[in-house]
Amino acid sequence: MNVAVMIAVGAALLSFYLILIESYLVNGAPPSFFSNAKEFTRIASEFLSGFFPGKSLSFLFGFFWIPIYGSLWISFRELKKSGNVTENFRKWSGWPTKLLLAAIAVGLFGNVLDDCMRGSLYGFRFIWMETVLVWSFVLGIGFLGIRIRSEDRRTGTFFAVLAVVSVLVGYHFYPVPHAALFPISIGFSLLLMGGNSSPTILRLSEWIGENASNKRILLFIGASVLVSGSMQFLEQMTPVPEGTSIPVKLDFRPFSTVKDVVTVFGIYGEAGRNFYFWGNVLDMILPIPVCLMIGSVYSRISDYVGTPRIGNVLPFGFLVFDPIENSVMIYFLRVWPNVPEGLAALTGTITFLKLTFVILGYALLFGGLFVSLIVFIFRKLKSQNV
Repeated sequence: MNVAVMIAVGAALLSFYLILIESYLVNGAPPSFFSNAKEFTRIASEFLSGFFPGKSLSFLFGFFWIPIYGSLWISFRELKKSGNVTENFRKWSGWPTKLLLAAIAVGLFGNVLDDCMRGSLYGFRFIWMETVLVWSFVLGIGFLGIRIRSEDRRTGTFFAVLAVVSVLVGYHFYPVPHAALFPISIGFSLLLMGGNSSPTILRLSEWIGENASNKRILLFIGASVLVSGSMQFLEQMTPVPEGTSIPVKLDFRPFSTVKDVVTVFGIYGEAGRNFYFWGNVLDMILPIPVCLMIGSVYSRISDYVGTPRIGNVLPFGFLVFDPIENSVMIYFLRVWPNVPEGLAALTGTITFLKLTFVILGYALLFGGLFVSLIVFIFRKLKSQNV
């Protein structure tokens, strides 16, 4: 994985956090879909206000979104250099890249002016100039997709759909002007990770596909059941006060806060927290067989249906975020009852990201099985009619 890919992935994560915080500062609360993130956004906005005292909202987000513009510009250059794109892409991608450079220039100039004028309305006016450039860039992505569909139908459709999704996300987060860049940041990360810019990921995808035998799939399923069953056994063994049910684990509480940690660990008691520790140890192992199981099954499905194998690495996001979450939970157990409020809120966002990859992984699995069943039926009917 080269530097451009790491920058793109980092920018996608940064944009996720920025739209939550910016939405809170603009509207007083995150959008309804992320309503549980209110505590995190409150803590994060207070931290930013303390770290940048006296700075206006336009300065803060002009400052933080400039790296996102830069990452998208780098992603365009990397796509051209990697050889994964068509001539039409090289021809028509000039307009979006120039818009990104203009957004960087306007953001920098507006920030400097806002800083020099001590939070005057001039910087705020520049953020609206940024907004025009951002939405022009989104439309440019859609136009680019339409132009390259004749040469590369899959990539062209991807860009066109990405533009539509970006418009919908921008509408959902209205009036946050930068929100439309979040899906585009994710889209470019996926394109780079699935191409020649990420040889390690490509090798992993190939390895999973080459080793997706029936025997290994059954082994991965058995290991997943064994580990998850052991975790359930430990959870059921957890002693709780009489008349109190076992609380929902923090693993299944997206955007959890310090209150959730105190509630769960408080109900468990000392003995229950010891069980929770060993459950977390097992939970660090669980993503390995689960990701290999989903990836192997999807590899077989993709070979049967004729879709790209690279999707078999998507569930491995679970393997990235789950150990981070569990490591922090073990730290909370060590420092109990002095649980840091800010770290607890940040861990709640990591839980959300982890669960997102879990849901995507199983959606990939069951969606693939459903599509393969349809393909099987059509092929069977076709063979009978011949």
